[in-house]
Amino acid sequence: MYQVLSKDTLESETVPYIPLGKRGFKSKVPICEIINCILYKLKTGTQWYLLPVLQLFSQETALRGGEAVGYHGRKKRFLDNPDF
Repeated sequence: MYQVLSKDTLESETVPYIPLGKRGFKSKVPICEIINCILYKLKTGTQWYLLPVLQLFSQETALRGGEAVGYHGRKKRFLDNPDF
């Protein structure tokens, strides 16, 4: 499993600043894995569909991981630039 930052660092320094959604479904993929994948994408500059999902996510969430990362990446991009 690729890691840009350790899981402990992500949980202690990043996750507390991410707002929880008040509506919709609860994510089945741990937020630490989603953040790690987004950081990997930013670090390497690869396209969303070329992410090595099986290496970035634990086995039980690997199939849903690509969908979750794409959703959170689009949501962050919209929050940064609402005119997009």
